[in-house]
Formats: sequence, structure tokens, C-alpha cells
Amino acid sequence: MKAGKLDQKEFYWTREDGRTEQMCLAFAPVSVLVMLGVDPSDYRAGVKLSDSLVYSMAVGKPCEEMQKPFHTVEDDVNQDLTSIGVIYISMNVAATVLFIFFSAVAAAYIALPMRRLLSIVVDSNKGDYESLPPLEGGCKEVHGVYNTFSKLNKIVKVSNTSFFSGDLEMAHHFVSDALTLFRKIDDQKAIGVACNNLANTLFALRFEENNTVHCCESDVACMITETLSLYNEAVAIAQHQFENIVDENLRVDYATQLGDRLFNRGLFLLFVDGYDCAPQDSRQRGYHDVAMARDLHYDVKDYMLSHRQIFSNSSSYFSRLLR
Repeated sequence: MKAGKLDQKEFYWTREDGRTEQMCLAFAPVSVLVMLGVDPSDYRAGVKLSDSLVYSMAVGKPCEEMQKPFHTVEDDVNQDLTSIGVIYISMNVAATVLFIFFSAVAAAYIALPMRRLLSIVVDSNKGDYESLPPLEGGCKEVHGVYNTFSKLNKIVKVSNTSFFSGDLEMAHHFVSDALTLFRKIDDQKAIGVACNNLANTLFALRFEENNTVHCCESDVACMITETLSLYNEAVAIAQHQFENIVDENLRVDYATQLGDRLFNRGLFLLFVDGYDCAPQDSRQRGYHDVAMARDLHYDVKDYMLSHRQIFSNSSSYFSRLLR
């Protein structure tokens, strides 16, 4: 302080109660500018400025009191950091929950229609066109496929109703539409079913016109050729499915399907035998198809007997046994 320096010091002093206390002392000089002559004997030499120390000012306070506000600030900062951490974690948890919720909703919106559509496809492959549940949610592509199967469902229902009610012309119209639709989605199993059904419809039409239409007319020849082509495609698809299936139970179903289609084609070949536009070996091919169908049904019967399934499939088996 005497030297006029700016500094701070710490020292200990004894209070009146006898306790020792640390004091913090900060001090700074107080000086003024003084003008002194360069040459007192000659005023023309001018003056020079210099600092002149007047006194030093000091402030002392117990160190504990000076540090106390900073300890409070540290506690406040720690408390604020804890609060911010709680808020941050809460926001992360809330964001995660919302993300999971919206992800689940979006997944359900996409997946549930897909599962429903899958069940519709499976039922269609089984030949079940009785019911088509409404579709809620899903993307544009899913609704496009659903609309296709909805149209197919209506076509199959109307065609079956028309066929069994005797309106063969309408049945032919709707089965033709169904076949066109199946070819667009490239469903080979459905194409085979539609080909077989359309061929049966044409067969029924030709059977009704047998006494009124002569074979020499061009449309009859076209009908016979078209019907035989449809039967051939249906049999080829059934043959391919039968040969490439691995599961034994499904193999029995495909064997039954192949036998039915061979029987249908065999009856048609026997029916058109003698027509000028029919194949020359229609009779031989017809007997061959019927014999192959009979052998397949016998194989199916043996499998059902060995696996004790004949009772549960008795209706299907005996209806084929009668023919």
C-alpha cells in the first residue's frame, strides 16, 4: 500500500470474542497529476506531468462473507441443471412414447388391411367367394388389389348363380370377365379354375344347341376349338401344380382337382367325337382322360384310407365314385 500498488491480500485477525477470522483486503492507490517545472530557473523550459501518490484506499471483509454468494450461485446452477435434465428426459420419454404410438397406428393402418387382403387372397385360392369383408385403411395399391378381388367376387357369384339357374349366356359373359381379370393379375390357380368353368359353360351351351345347330356352321367349330383350348390350359395348370406340390395333404387336393379336369375334358372329347371340326382321335383321347381321372381318384381313395381321412371326405369321394 505504501508503494502505491494495486493488489489484494489475505490475513488473519482475532475477533473480540477470541475467534480467528480470515480477512480479504483489496487496496488501490489514489494519485493526482502534478505539474513540475523542467528548469525552475527558466520558465521557458516548460513543465512535465507526473503522478503523485496521495493515499491508498483499502476495503476489507471476511473472506467467508465474500465467498458465500458464490456458493449460493453454485447451488442455484446445480438446481437449474437438475431441472433442465428432468425436463430433457421427460421430453425424450414423451417424444419416444408419441413416436411409438404413431408408429403403431401407422403400422396398424398399413398392416391390418394387408392381413385382411391376404385372407381374401387365401380364401379366393380356396375357392371361397361367399363373403368379402370391408376394407378400412391401407394405401392406394392395397385398395386397388381389394377392388380387383371385389369385382372378382361379384363376377364369380353372378356367374355361378347364372350357371346353376340355367342362364348359360350370362354365365358365359361373367366367367369370361373373370378369366380376363385373372390373367391381368397373373393368378395361375385362378386362371385354371376360370378356364375349367368357362369350358364347362361352353360345353353346356353346345349341349343345349346340339339338336338345332349343325357342325358345319363356323361358330360351332369356333366353340369346340375354344372349349378344348380352355380345357387343355386348365389341365396343364392342374398338372403343373400337382407335380410341384410337396405337402402330401395338398397333393391329394391337387390330384382331385386334376382328376376332375381330366374327367371334364374326357366327357367333352367323347361328346364332340364325330364332328368334322373335332380332333380325329377324340374318342381315344376322351377314354384316356376318363381312365386317368379314375386312376387318380383310386389313388386318392387309397391315401384317404391309409390316413383315415375317407370319412371326413366321404361326400367328395362318393360323388366322384358315382360317375
